[in-house]
Amino acid sequence: MQKVLVRKVLVLLIVSNLVVQEAVASVPAYRDILSTFGAVINFVRVSPKRLLWYKGLQRDGTTALRLRPFCPTRWVLRESALKCVLSNYEELWMFFEEVSRDKSESGAKAAGFASQLGSFQTYFNLASMDKIFAPIGTVNLHLQQACELLKNLKDMLQASINLQNSGLQ
Repeated sequence: MQKVLVRKVLVLLIVSNLVVQEAVASVPAYRDILSTFGAVINFVRVSPKRLLWYKGLQRDGTTALRLRPFCPTRWVLRESALKCVLSNYEELWMFFEEVSRDKSESGAKAAGFASQLGSFQTYFNLASMDKIFAPIGTVNLHLQQACELLKNLKDMLQASINLQNSGLQ
């Protein structure tokens, strides 16, 4: 019975990821913003030099979260990556403005990212996606915890039985 429950929870997790993927893909603005922010994060993180430069722009004592990559297979985990971009939005914009002064291909890409970050539509789409992904992420986290609990339930029950049996002898 435990294995059946674990399988059902796992199927529910997979289905919720697929539902979110389909829903986001059906809204072009959200699909595009996810692609943009995936590229933004990769642009910063792929180069140690740019990552160090970006970290230098963060305010001292900031509680801003470190940039996280988008998970390619688990859409509901993108919530934490979106929150990181949202909490670092101003720093990212300043970073891209500075990098865009470079006369290289990286400078050209940074200019495009700076332009996108400067638009109201980009910020609005990111903020609205955060409102959508937050409750989905919470549900997913609780399902994962339930799955782990079910996986460990058999071991906990066996340990309890062993403890009771050892006390009877």
